Amino acid sequence: MADSSFQNITIRGATGSVDVKGRNGDLLLSFDKPVQKDVQLTTNFGNVTVELPSNSSFRLDAHTQFGRINSDFQGLEKGKSDFARDSAQGQIGEGGPQIKISTFNGNIHLVRRS
Repeated sequence: MADSSFQNITIRGATGSVDVKGRNGDLLLSFDKPVQKDVQLTTNFGNVTVELPSNSSFRLDAHTQFGRINSDFQGLEKGKSDFARDSAQGQIGEGGPQIKISTFNGNIHLVRRS
């Protein structure tokens, strides 16, 4: 688990379960191999970027109050809810762990790595 108040957090070549909480700063999480364990990323004021191999399988639950969600992965259900201006949920591939992303004031980017 990583926790930061006023700094950006960058994790490259992640393996295993990831739990990151940031308050004021961007989060970048990059996987070289398909994600195998649950991921939880939370920040109040910052953008969240997750880089995943193109052959990844996972369930996504992402929310932002004052931002946008962009994904290179097709098939996500985008919408709005009572507590999020923009949200995206769905299954990518078959099976896989859950990726939960939440930011209050920031954008969420899911990047497909080749």
